[in-house]
Amino acid sequence: MTSELGVGTRTVVHLPALMTKSVERATKPVEPEAGTRKAVAWQPSGVVLLVDDEDAVRQVGSLMLERLGVKVVSAASGEEALRILDSGVHDLRCVILDLMMPGLSGADTLRAIREKDQNLPVLIVTGYGESEASDQLGELSATGLLAKPFKMEQLEEALRAALGE
Repeated sequence: MTSELGVGTRTVVHLPALMTKSVERATKPVEPEAGTRKAVAWQPSGVVLLVDDEDAVRQVGSLMLERLGVKVVSAASGEEALRILDSGVHDLRCVILDLMMPGLSGADTLRAIREKDQNLPVLIVTGYGESEASDQLGELSATGLLAKPFKMEQLEEALRAALGE
């Protein structure tokens, strides 16, 4: 940061390359890579509940999901997610749930979700590998697993699979 009387203050923020690319990608129109154009564009509907304790992840994730065409409701904790579910979100199609959160963990949140609704698709998002995530989840059944950091195409593929579309 530099500051000069009568001129002003200049602040430079350096973001990690992955975060910068995620923000840029989430805010730019999605262009399919060569050879990956689909014959029919996927048009999802409904609401996705995005649960993550990190503000930046919720913001970028929300932008990506909105870009895919779904409405997003976000929660900063497992407790908040359960309150939202209890309030009865109209047309809720899927929950995207961070595995590692303070307070009510992703596994505990998933357990509570399964007590309410066995059939609601829940995608687990984690920075850990698949075996570590399986250890955390134990006997709990998630619809799918999405590894952080993920690209728009990976999110779309996981969401399509979770919704059976």
